[in-house]
Amino acid sequence: YLAESFAENPFTRELLLRKTFYILPTINPDGRDAFLYGSQKMLAPRSGMVPVDDDGDGLYEEDQPKDLNGDGFITFMRRKSLSGRYLVDPQNTWWMIPAKKDQAGEYELLGFEGQDNDGDGKINEDPNGFYDAGYDWAWNWQPDYVQKGAYKYPFSVPENRSVKEFIQRHPNIASAQNFSYKPSSSSNITPTPSNWLPEKDLALYKLLAQEADSIMPGWGLGSGFHAPSTVAGNEMAWFLGARGVFSYSNALDFPYLEFHRRKTGGVSPTLETFLEEHMLRFSDAFVEWVPFDHPNYGPIEIGGFRKNYVPAQAHFTEAEALRQVAITLYLAYQMPQLSIQDLQTRKLKDGNTEITVTVANQRLLPTHAAHDLKHKIERPDYIILRDSTVLSGAVQSKEASSGWKNQKYMPHKLEVPNMPGHSSVKVRWVVKAEEPVLEIEVDSRKGGTVLRRF
Repeated sequence: YLAESFAENPFTRELLLRKTFYILPTINPDGRDAFLYGSQKMLAPRSGMVPVDDDGDGLYEEDQPKDLNGDGFITFMRRKSLSGRYLVDPQNTWWMIPAKKDQAGEYELLGFEGQDNDGDGKINEDPNGFYDAGYDWAWNWQPDYVQKGAYKYPFSVPENRSVKEFIQRHPNIASAQNFSYKPSSSSNITPTPSNWLPEKDLALYKLLAQEADSIMPGWGLGSGFHAPSTVAGNEMAWFLGARGVFSYSNALDFPYLEFHRRKTGGVSPTLETFLEEHMLRFSDAFVEWVPFDHPNYGPIEIGGFRKNYVPAQAHFTEAEALRQVAITLYLAYQMPQLSIQDLQTRKLKDGNTEITVTVANQRLLPTHAAHDLKHKIERPDYIILRDSTVLSGAVQSKEASSGWKNQKYMPHKLEVPNMPGHSSVKVRWVVKAEEPVLEIEVDSRKGGTVLRRF
């Protein structure tokens, strides 16, 4: 969209002239490929492909799901049982529903297709993987026994480490947008509370979410937009916590498109109920149940939901993609944008000149998150007068008794800790020249570089 609309859309053109977009189509290419196309291997779409001994028996991935009946899919196994607690859904024979408390069940569910390959009495206990690349980031990282899916140590997953190193090499990155297929069970317009996130940052997340929802009504429903998660080793939390980058997560899936979500007695359905209703609309998500003679379970049936089915694939339209583009560009638009304004000069005695200038941030996001300021992650912003005769420099400050905070070291290059959104800062220099060089530069890691000659 950015490339195609650059020539004809003034908004896109201005955005691209001011900002840089780094686009990563996928962080986990091997895992994605295996999940979408390797039906006999991948169980979890978030895992990578490095072998892991899940069951601790010294063997690697010897007991993973397998396409037993050779139909090209891994589906579920069920077996008729007097003690079973599941019934065939009378409205759709693909789906299994729990029996009521006073109702006799007909089937027991045995999990995904597979068999006991290592003779330990268990089935599918050592699948391909499993580690979760989403829990590998070095922010509040916890080991696997605390946060299931964590790998060996933070950034032990090489794909994540490559992204981390890229971010560190590009301190100009002010905002990060993460896209996920995973739906959310409810609206996340209100940011997730976090004991490490300052109130100012939480307030910004909430304001951005509300503004986004006003642009596209219903977008907040299940969009996954929220403040960085409190989950251990979370990617979005690392962006803000370690690098001071405002980060967002969008679900590319369906719930927020369903504005007519059915309610029963005024109560919204559970996520599981909603997913069930949605899945049943797509016949390609299911396989008919067929008999099979299992080497461990005996006579069973194989069928039902395909483990590799990705709901977004079924109906992810260009219109849906454009909605994601719109919200992403809105968030990009709100990154700091600095401008140099209102330069004034005043002649002083002894041939000196006083120069005063205002620098404004015209967007919502600050040049430094509150968390960034607290932990001094990124250097201050610089406001520079390119004149070799600068005698003194000062930044307007409410804390100073005179109203100005002088900077003795390198007075031509004034340090400003932060430029909040929709605010301005005033600076002043005294130079030993009647006709000084009126060339001002603002150098901000996340606000960019602005140069103006008067």
